[in-house]
Amino acid sequence: MQLPFAGRCDTMLRRSTPKANALGDFFRPQEIRKHPTARTAGTMDLNRLTIPEKEKHKRMGLAGAISLCLVCLAAGYLARLAQERLLSAKAVKVKTEVVRSGSSRQEGEGFTASGWIEAAWPQYPLTISSRIAERVEEVLVKEGQMVQPGQELVRMYDRDFKARLDMSRAQSAEAEKNLEKLTAGYRQQEIDSLRAKANHAAEALRLAKANYERTKNLTLSVVSAQELDTALSEMKKAEEAHLAAVADVKNAEAGFRREDIEAARAKVQAMKAQVTLDENNLSYCTITAPTDRPPLRVLKVFHGVGDWISEKEVRDLVSLYDPKDMQVRVDITQANVAKVRMDGKARVVTDANPSHPYTGSIARIEPLAELAKNTITIRVRVENPDDLLYPNMIARVTVLQGQASAGDPQTSALFAAPREAVLGAGQDRYVYVVDNGVARRRAVSVGQENNGRIEIVSGLTSGQRLITAPLDKISEGRAVEEME
Repeated sequence: MQLPFAGRCDTMLRRSTPKANALGDFFRPQEIRKHPTARTAGTMDLNRLTIPEKEKHKRMGLAGAISLCLVCLAAGYLARLAQERLLSAKAVKVKTEVVRSGSSRQEGEGFTASGWIEAAWPQYPLTISSRIAERVEEVLVKEGQMVQPGQELVRMYDRDFKARLDMSRAQSAEAEKNLEKLTAGYRQQEIDSLRAKANHAAEALRLAKANYERTKNLTLSVVSAQELDTALSEMKKAEEAHLAAVADVKNAEAGFRREDIEAARAKVQAMKAQVTLDENNLSYCTITAPTDRPPLRVLKVFHGVGDWISEKEVRDLVSLYDPKDMQVRVDITQANVAKVRMDGKARVVTDANPSHPYTGSIARIEPLAELAKNTITIRVRVENPDDLLYPNMIARVTVLQGQASAGDPQTSALFAAPREAVLGAGQDRYVYVVDNGVARRRAVSVGQENNGRIEIVSGLTSGQRLITAPLDKISEGRAVEEME
């Protein structure tokens, strides 16, 4: 094999890097020049290149040193790996906290004040009153009893209302029949009867006229003036009767007048309204629970059987409330007003169940202060009430400060972790979580720090178990065991 331009090859080898020259020592230009037949006038024969024995031993020693270094590095890596596996085989007992999703900032307690439990205002307590003035006939519930929607609570005396309803229904039926008669008009039989009466009146008129004419033609020596006047009077009466009979026939043939029909129709409407009024009054005698509310509990019964409910007094009968919608009324000093705000979080504790605190939120801040007591009233809605909460129970409310509204992207955090559980500095913050018995490092974004806890804004998911101690023994992949 011939290699042209040996001179150029010589120059390129001289300009190469030390590393390249070390790798290319087998082809040093001076050795090529020493060979008598290796180089010709313009070509180089690679098949005739030879390596001197001294150079060959030197190169074999260098290769052995490199191989020994590689073996040592591999042995060190395997020893380190074995050491890590040995350490991870022994699980470290750790303390953990469960990551809670949707938590607001945990910025500690503000102040504590006492108050009392009451039904959630303003929708409760719901007072049921009587709409009529009557005597209480029967009370069907007791205080503290749960009632279903539409359940009967109290019955009033209703016999008089039933009688009035029967009377108005009868009058309404009569008015409807009269309207039907006027609307339908006279029957043919009635018209024929009126025509017969008119004919009879015409015949009576004819006879009266004939009698009058006959009496008038007689001389005064035969009849008296009184008899003549009587005959005239009888004729006039016959004429009036005939005219009335003829008018009745015409009216019957024409039907009833429109104004009579409209008057009858108005009376029907009035009687129907009276029936409705009497039906409502009768229904008011039975007082029931609201149908558009959940099951409620009876808070107070104001009247007993036999009590008379008059028109001049308050007609309250029963008050109800929803045991699942409760609140605490608290009077706070004016010095603490700046520490509360609408929808702020609170904790509620009662003597009935002191080991079970309730969560709450501020539902109302009264706009008017109590001048005599130097206080302002707030109402804290209990978010998780149970059967151990009753109105007028004493409760202690701890208002939590710095609570951000849930879902606010500017202030809300996923979790507030202990300060010592968050490692790193600046933007490079991380924590360790338990994953199938092994510690795993998770990069996190943090928010504000308060009372020894740091907000975890992102990097964790709900339900993960955050390692809080001992962090000096924890590393990526280390076997861990949670303390009970």
